[in-house]
Amino acid sequence: MIILLPILTNGAKLYSQKLTNIHFWCHLFGGIGMGAFTGMAGLHGMLSHTLYINGEFMPYNVLAAIPGTLLLIAFLAFLYNVIITVGINGLLGIFKAPKLRTTDLLPKA
Repeated sequence: MIILLPILTNGAKLYSQKLTNIHFWCHLFGGIGMGAFTGMAGLHGMLSHTLYINGEFMPYNVLAAIPGTLLLIAFLAFLYNVIITVGINGLLGIFKAPKLRTTDLLPKA
């Protein structure tokens, strides 16, 4: 993000390197942990996209929810950092209609 951010945002400086590090480490450990616990549940017979109402795999789901919370924290840190860096108008600008015509973006022949 640090290398691409000035290119993608026309020179904007990153709001917080600390939030970037929090995002990186929480996402790393959260992704590995959630993958490990859901993988263990799969090895014991849990199917994805299936509702288990008797609680057969509840320990695995609880253990997967802990790193899942880390993933949520990582996403919130990322989103806050991006919103403060480019502003809410910059973030919502990707959903607005472009001011340039498509032909203006093509190289001149």
